[in-house]
Amino acid sequence: MGLFAAVQHSGSFDSLFSAQPIGDPITLFAGITLVVGNAALGAVVFPDISRYAQSPLKGGLGTSSGYFLGGLFCIVAGAAMTFAAQVPSIGSTPNIPAAMAQIGLGFFAFLILVFAQWTTNDNNLYTGALGMRNVVRVPKSVLVLVMGGLGIVIALIGIQDHFVPFLNLLGAYVPPIAGVMIADHFIIAPYVRKSGYRFGAGTEYPTVNAAAIVIVVLAGFISTKITFGIGPINSTLLGFAGYAVVASVLHALRVPYAFGRSREDSTGF
Repeated sequence: MGLFAAVQHSGSFDSLFSAQPIGDPITLFAGITLVVGNAALGAVVFPDISRYAQSPLKGGLGTSSGYFLGGLFCIVAGAAMTFAAQVPSIGSTPNIPAAMAQIGLGFFAFLILVFAQWTTNDNNLYTGALGMRNVVRVPKSVLVLVMGGLGIVIALIGIQDHFVPFLNLLGAYVPPIAGVMIADHFIIAPYVRKSGYRFGAGTEYPTVNAAAIVIVVLAGFISTKITFGIGPINSTLLGFAGYAVVASVLHALRVPYAFGRSREDSTGF
């Protein structure tokens, strides 16, 4: 509906595609970093949801196709509406609700603000509580209340005015997490530790992986200083290679790099 309304408001597809956005242009690679920053964290935590799939194949196909199709159409429709409406941004962030109102979709903008934010942040809160519960041994209900309150406070202080820099930060420092996870699953676990992953109630696992944290931070920082290639891909590869090497060396030297013990309960927390 947004794409159709944008074309109607512009008069034709040609007029829409020839429109110039308000604001200063950015490079292609900067745009890629923004897009990846918007999706990277969701992709990294998708195992929290896909673990309920009937099989790894179905989980992978479902999440990747949903992300690709949903993300593609949302980005295209959002870009089309902002091009057609030509409304100024909020700080550095495109004002999608104002654009929708400008092209005659004000009521739908209201519904999207209510229901899209509700469902998106419900998943965010679930994932955040799940991650924190593995580190902080307090009831999940307490974590949900505290993190929900913090989210409201962050929203009230005007985080939307800094959304694009925030996406740039995510685009650099979140992809290395995926690189570390891939290296640990496909290299360190089967060939270095020689032990696979275990799941289920009573399973014990380290609370903090110091090597992984250090590699993620270093990979993200180094990727921001590299002037060639695509930043998110560079940081992912740095995270993958760095963790594979460091964890292998530390394991060979018998130097512990994962500390603390947590036990999974029957709910998966």
